[in-house]
Amino acid sequence: PSPPGDVARMTTPKSEPVSVGLVGCGWIAEIAHLPTLLRSRAGRLVAAADADPGRRSWLAGRAPGVRIHDELEALLEDPAVAAIVVALPTALHAEVACRAFAAGKHVFVEKPIALSQDEGRRVVTAWRQAGTTGAIGYNFRRNPIVEAARQTLASGQLGELVAIQGSFHWAADRIEGWRAQPGMGGGVLLDLVSHHVDLVSALSGANIVQVQCTLR
Repeated sequence: PSPPGDVARMTTPKSEPVSVGLVGCGWIAEIAHLPTLLRSRAGRLVAAADADPGRRSWLAGRAPGVRIHDELEALLEDPAVAAIVVALPTALHAEVACRAFAAGKHVFVEKPIALSQDEGRRVVTAWRQAGTTGAIGYNFRRNPIVEAARQTLASGQLGELVAIQGSFHWAADRIEGWRAQPGMGGGVLLDLVSHHVDLVSALSGANIVQVQCTLR
């Protein structure tokens, strides 16, 4: 690394957008990933994959010029794709993330990364072996309100942090598909409470040591 005094004299070259491949063209891709990628100057959607012909047709109508595959392997073998966004049901996160890391890609995987600790460890091991960038989609910690709260807590102006209480309000009229099946990663625990666990860490600056949960 350069000495601190050299930082002011360094210039950052303008980098090209990262070429992104989207795995999964479902609901979260429709409301979040596709709109974000289409307006991003840092990332550029170049390819996608989905097993559902209806969703492939939907994406083709909204992202002309994007190469659309019906199999994951074709996307992972695409040399133009540098990074993968995994936007699939939770039960598929670990396998696809590991395969993407093995292919040498940078990986953004929707939260949570897996259904179990063992699967989660597999993803972390694959990331370390790949040496590429990995990220998890806990987007609420990037909300300006949460970031402002974190800064306020860190400043100490509120005194000692004793407890954090949160609630999650889901606006859907009904829960359908995999989100209604805990075995697929649906249900309140993995789908929603995982955000709260992440926010406790983000707000407090502390690592989570233990989690206890009661469902009814």
